[in-house]
Amino acid sequence: MKPKHYNLKGLDSEILDITAIDADTCKIYIVTEKGYLYCYNLTQQQLQQLSITPLPLPVLNNRELRHYGTPKYQIKCSANGKFIAVYVDHGQFGVVINTQTLETVLHIDSQNYYEDTVSFSLAFAQFNSQDICIYRSDWNRLEAFNLTTNQLLTERYIAAYETEPPKHYLDYFHGALYVSPNNDYILDDGWIWHPVASPKVWSLSQWFKHNPFESEDGSSLQTLCYRENWNAVMCWLGDQHVAIWNIELWDQEEFDLKPEPKNRSGIHLLSLAKTTWDDDYSANYWEMPEQTQQVFNLYADQNLLIIVGDKNITTYAIADRILLNQIDNSRPQKQHKSRQSLLSFANKTVYETSY
Repeated sequence: MKPKHYNLKGLDSEILDITAIDADTCKIYIVTEKGYLYCYNLTQQQLQQLSITPLPLPVLNNRELRHYGTPKYQIKCSANGKFIAVYVDHGQFGVVINTQTLETVLHIDSQNYYEDTVSFSLAFAQFNSQDICIYRSDWNRLEAFNLTTNQLLTERYIAAYETEPPKHYLDYFHGALYVSPNNDYILDDGWIWHPVASPKVWSLSQWFKHNPFESEDGSSLQTLCYRENWNAVMCWLGDQHVAIWNIELWDQEEFDLKPEPKNRSGIHLLSLAKTTWDDDYSANYWEMPEQTQQVFNLYADQNLLIIVGDKNITTYAIADRILLNQIDNSRPQKQHKSRQSLLSFANKTVYETSY
């Protein structure tokens, strides 16, 4: 790992957030606290201001500290960099902006029903070479909007809950969204009453092309596990496996907590091809007793697993389950997969660590 830093004195104000353009091995987007959008070339160390007026930042409502997280601005962009989303994590509002025209193409209102309990549900995907934005329009409803054709892909009607659940009704709070590397599946870190975390996956092609109710009760929808806590860090390990940090699994039928040693650190490796809930889940537990820190991020890249915490960044070999490298760290990081690096920021400085 080789840390670098880039001091961007040309910014109008301090950095609000950054995001990597994965299709470009050099570039990242930066939004400043005053709302201006920049593109920075990490290789050439060149800064370009893209907006001459501030972006329409969504309302940062209710900034009080809450149990699940303080609302704050975050940004994310499509893989090709054509669209950027600015939203309030653990909040209600977001916008999607065309980075070439700087026009706002989508206003997102996820409603204010326990929105602070989950990360803001937003992800970009590619489908038939077109850019898709997936986002939450209510606590228990997701939408998929084709940004290339300006078309809603998942238009559907679900009746209001009156005396009993209507058809397709979903008693589920959508959380953070993760699209698989091949854009075939989406992972949803949500929860159900009472409350229990319940990460789910389903097919994007089935959802976009055949069944707009796929995210509610489609044939490809499956629950990976039940656990005590949501908002856990997780990532895709390839196209068929998911890694979730430090969880306790619950019995599907009784919701009884399966016994786990206290103070156990590690990840569970869950497969889309799992057979039954009675499989020995402990055999798929990768114990990491050396991880005694608060974990911010979990990333994978080919045969590498990267854990980012408040004390260090640790790199592991997935196949051998061995620790490869470790460096000091105290900040959350964002992955730039095409550069094989991690990015963070403070004030007007961007930090990059290659792995």
